[in-house]
Amino acid sequence: MAQLGATPPAAAPRIAGTVSIAPGLREKVGAGATVFVLARAPSEGRMPVAVLRLTAKDLPARFVLDHSLAMTPGRTLSRFSPLTVEVRVSASGQAMPQSGDLFGIVLTVPIGQENIALFADQQVN
Repeated sequence: MAQLGATPPAAAPRIAGTVSIAPGLREKVGAGATVFVLARAPSEGRMPVAVLRLTAKDLPARFVLDHSLAMTPGRTLSRFSPLTVEVRVSASGQAMPQSGDLFGIVLTVPIGQENIALFADQQVN
């Protein structure tokens, strides 16, 4: 039981929001398409810091990226700020972008942001 005046535990470093597919592109996506929500550290190149995998049939959905989704244990979200948050919808399920995949990007996301609106609204050529 919490005591009055006690300091609450620090929240785990995370970023969160909603992810969806733009209405005009929704019909191009099969229900079984793989959706990758990922955070990248712009100063560290293209390798994602954290990745969440969903399925297109689950969208729109709430997402949370935190240390449990780190690609490697030493490269956690709290080491980088700001981050770039991306969504990619892949019909093939492959991690590498392919022609026809849908994507969207939100730039300059600080750790702790909880209201990101991430839309797959562009197509890889």
